[in-house]
Amino acid sequence: MGSCIYLTFGNIIAILLGYLLGSINPSFILGKVIKGIDLRNYGSKNPGTMNAIHIIGGKWAIIPAIYDPLKGIISIYIAQSLGATTFFAYAAGISALIGHCFPFYLKFKGGEGVATAVGILLWGIYIMVRHSYLPYIDILLLIPFTLSILYVSKSGDITGAFILPFLIFAFLSTNPLKSATILTSIVILFILSRNLIHIYQNNLLNFKDISNKIQPWRFWLRPVSLLFIVFYEIFSKQFVVILMGSVALIFLIMDTVRMLNKGVNMFLLKNFILGFKRKEKHKFSSMTIFLISGTVIFLLFSREIAFTVLVFLIFGDMLAKYFGLRYGRHRFFRKSIEGFLMYFTSCIAIGIVLMKFLPINIYEIALVSFTMSIIEILPLGIDDNLSSSLIGAVVYYVVKKGGV
Repeated sequence: MGSCIYLTFGNIIAILLGYLLGSINPSFILGKVIKGIDLRNYGSKNPGTMNAIHIIGGKWAIIPAIYDPLKGIISIYIAQSLGATTFFAYAAGISALIGHCFPFYLKFKGGEGVATAVGILLWGIYIMVRHSYLPYIDILLLIPFTLSILYVSKSGDITGAFILPFLIFAFLSTNPLKSATILTSIVILFILSRNLIHIYQNNLLNFKDISNKIQPWRFWLRPVSLLFIVFYEIFSKQFVVILMGSVALIFLIMDTVRMLNKGVNMFLLKNFILGFKRKEKHKFSSMTIFLISGTVIFLLFSREIAFTVLVFLIFGDMLAKYFGLRYGRHRFFRKSIEGFLMYFTSCIAIGIVLMKFLPINIYEIALVSFTMSIIEILPLGIDDNLSSSLIGAVVYYVVKKGGV
């Protein structure tokens, strides 16, 4: 950042103006003027836009709904007009955010600041894309996932919790030392912290309603499979094939023994720490199928194909299963359209990460994502851990081989 952080009179004024602009709280002022009340004593007790809608009325809440997201952007624009450096222009925007959350005339108890932070974030994305600090393709890959998760969950907090980590990765992996990148990432972390607090307080992500269909242990254990990719990079392809194959063999033997012996089967169904599902009582578990398919993929295909398919299988299947069971409203065969959307668009978003480490392009990401998500939803009579991964890998291989 170098000379951009030198403190000057103009920069100081920019910071102070940012705080003052941010501390102006239309919701609180309108509550006093229209209703003669302090919004902090009513509803959610938060002097923000949403509480203003419920307490004051929608037509008056338009004012804070417009001003709150813009106050950070206005502060940045004014700072730039005063000749502030890039660092201090963005710092003025963050100062507006601080002013919104801690206004001096309200004993430093203001709104949550999410709307203001989102405004700064959108402005930061626009500037970084405009000046080529951030590839537009990264934002393009996030749009389908953002719309899908918002449509499926109907929750801005859940949407932010999933989307914002991708944005931070995109920012820092492209221009980690840019002032705009660092300060915008701070804003993202602020929004993310608010999202996570709301999710925790309202218990938005839980397995209560679907605990009979998902084993939480197994659900959260799935990402541990990324260790096979780490081992591939540290050791070798052969090491991973032998290791994953050995683990698959253990599970295969366990499945075979329990299906041949009713007593062992009942014992493992009730006591095995990872937990078998009731529907797996008379067939191989999805854990076994996943390990077998992973072993085959690592054995037969290149590093690029194996890594891509395994990552898509891990996270695409996880999100499709959870959101499909929890929020699925439109059935398609025995699955849901919501689950399909989450599988497809989450894999598209994961492409942001993959493109930084693998020679894969957006067309290949879209094709493999669509193939695997379609296979996952179709009633082929084969465990989708096996069918979607193998067919996805074959399609990717054919595309690569044919130079499509």
